[in-house]
Parts: sequence; structure tokens; C-alpha cells
Amino acid sequence: MVIIQIEVSSLRYRNGSFSLGPVSFKADRGEVFGIGGPNGSGKSTLIRLILGLLKPANGSVIIDGKNIGTITQREISRRISYLPQSLFSPLNLSVQDVLLASEYSMVDRNESLSDLIEYFGLNSLKHRDFNTLSGGEKRIVMFAGAVHQGSDIIVMDEPDTFLDIDKEIFLFKEIKKLSSSGKLIITIFHDLNKLRDTCDRVLLLKSGKQIAYGKSNEVLIPDVLETIYSAKFLLDEGKTGTRIIATRQ
Repeated sequence: MVIIQIEVSSLRYRNGSFSLGPVSFKADRGEVFGIGGPNGSGKSTLIRLILGLLKPANGSVIIDGKNIGTITQREISRRISYLPQSLFSPLNLSVQDVLLASEYSMVDRNESLSDLIEYFGLNSLKHRDFNTLSGGEKRIVMFAGAVHQGSDIIVMDEPDTFLDIDKEIFLFKEIKKLSSSGKLIITIFHDLNKLRDTCDRVLLLKSGKQIAYGKSNEVLIPDVLETIYSAKFLLDEGKTGTRIIATRQ
């Protein structure tokens, strides 16, 4: 069986007055791994370190048994698809062109572009200029491209941003489907309930420091959350499952 795994060990990074780390965790095949924490805690910086877009001061990122520092960017793209928080705006590219760009690192094309466009409901948008789309439409296009890339690892930075409720439901179903197929999903969510409901394990950061790491139902509890956020929390055991509720101080 091919290794599908990311292992981060004692990772540190500094940029001016901001420092991240040390951060250590392991994420494996078939898992949805969540990263949470307040704004400015280092979540997106950690993602960029995992992708090899930033160079750590110390520590290592091991992808499928290889140190990311020894892997070319093209090989990283074959192993990892990326849905960024801020979507790029390619000049005069159509939606179809943007999706075609996701094929550049592919070795085998297991799905036709037309099938992908049909599956993600993008037929009415495929000839539109990507820049003219709404934020939610752009995010679905980029999610489709990340899936089409065919990598075994998909990294996403707040993939639910700007989505209408029907598209959000579709997104979360696809995340579960992808992980069930054996892919590793690493994703940032601000919403604590989405972290709890969607992710198998969770890493929580505050001001660049790793506060907690473990199973979502063991990490996303009031005692831990109250060390990270300026709020009180309780767990509400309702008919639809456990809800995390923030209360006033």
C-alpha cells in the first residue's frame, strides 16, 4: 500500500515579531485532519509550511516518508492539492481554463474534464471569466480543481468561505467521500462545530503555539477552548448531536 501521510516534527517558523511553534503532529490516509484557532494564531502559516511555500527555522515536514525540503514543487503538487484561503485571479481565464490548469502535475487522468464540470454543477459557468464569478462560485471551482488534480492529499484553508448553504452541504459530503476513498484531507475551519463534526483529529493553535492535538471530541471541549478564546463554553447534547456553544464571560 502506498504511504499517504504527513508528519510534522518540532516545526518552528519566525517572521518579524510573529513566531510559530514548536508544532508536531501526524495525519494519515483516510483521515480528515482539522486545524483551528483564533485569527492570527498561525493556521495559514502552518499550511504554507506543510506545502513547502515557507522554509521553517527548525523541524521537519515529512510527506509520504520524504522530507519536503528534498522534493521539487512539481512533485509536491502531485502529492498535494491545495485550496487557498485567498483565491487567485488569473487574467482572462475561463472557468474551464482554470480547471485545465489543475492537470499540469497529473500523471494519469482518471476523470474527464467534462465529467468533472458536470459533477460539480459548473456547466453554466464553464465559459465565464473566472474573475466575474462570486466568491462562492470561485471557491467551488477551485475545490473542483483540487479534486481533479488527483493528489492523495488535499489541503484546504477555510473551504466553506462564501458558500451558500446548499454548496456548503455538498462540500462537506465531498470531504467525507474523499476521506472514505483513502485520501488525506487537511483543512482549516474557524467554526468549532464544523471542526468537531467533520474532523477525526484536530490541532489547535493560539498566538503561534500548539495548545492541543488529538481526537476532535477529546480536544474540542470547554476546558481546552477556554484557554484559547476569551469566552466560556459548554457542550449541548441535543437531538442533532453535540453542539459547542460559546457563552458570555
